[in-house]
Formats: sequence, C-alpha cells, structure tokens
Amino acid sequence: MQLTPVFRDVPAMRWAGIMRRYSMESRCEIPQLWGQFAPHIGQIPGQVGRRSYGISVLVSGTDCDFDYMAAVEVHSSAEIPDGMAEFAIPPQKFAVLLHTGHVSELPGFIDAIYRQWLPTSGLRTAPGPCIECYTEEFCGEKMIGGMEIWVPIVS
Repeated sequence: MQLTPVFRDVPAMRWAGIMRRYSMESRCEIPQLWGQFAPHIGQIPGQVGRRSYGISVLVSGTDCDFDYMAAVEVHSSAEIPDGMAEFAIPPQKFAVLLHTGHVSELPGFIDAIYRQWLPTSGLRTAPGPCIECYTEEFCGEKMIGGMEIWVPIVS
C-alpha cells in the first residue's frame, strides 16, 4: 500500500448531499447512503464539476462516531434542495493520498493513513473533515480508480 501524499491548499468549498451518523461498526452501511444519493448527482442546482465527495466529521464526545455526507460541491450561493444537508470549509491545507484499489478497501486505506502514515509523518491533523474525493477517473461500474483521501493538516 503506497502512502505518499501530495500537499494541496484547498480554497473554501461548500457541499450539498445526504448526511447520516455512523460508528466504526456501522460504517459498512455507507454504501447504502451512496445508493440513496447517487441519483441526485448531476441534478443538484449549482453543482460544481462532476466530482463527488464523502465527508467525514468526528462527533465530539463519542468513541469514534462520525457524521458522513455523500455529496457534490455546490456554488457558495446555491440553494440547498429540501431534504439535503450542507457542509462548508474555509481555505485549508490537506495531505492528499491516492487510493488505487477497490472502493471496498477504502476503510482499511483510511485506517492505514491515520494509524501508520500520520504518526510517522511529523505532521498534525488540523480541525476539519477527512474527505474522500471521487474524481472523474472513478469508475462507478467497477468501483475502482480516481479516489483521493484528503486529510486536513496544520501548515
């Protein structure tokens, strides 16, 4: 498993999508959330580009529960459709790591980032979400390719 990051300064971003709370035990249910959200991709007013995003935010005061959002980027002035949530970040620096395996291997890849790479990197995480970016190269039929994990870091 290759854990070599590229560092990227990301401008302020805003997303619209469907958000649910998960635990480490229930995170295997995230594909169902994507199944609910996928028909909306390309149909959300103000959508920016063709990328989709999985946004994870730890819930404070819990043992690792997190809110997860299946989303697309939207313009800052876009109206969020009824029944969808929104999430925004200010400009921030991220370590971006490319996942080349199958989407089912993503939880193990993310665990390796936080348990192996990050502790030995000399870097610290910044407040903010861990972001999965599914680029234009992601193949939804084969569920492989074009997956980036963005880890917020202190500059």
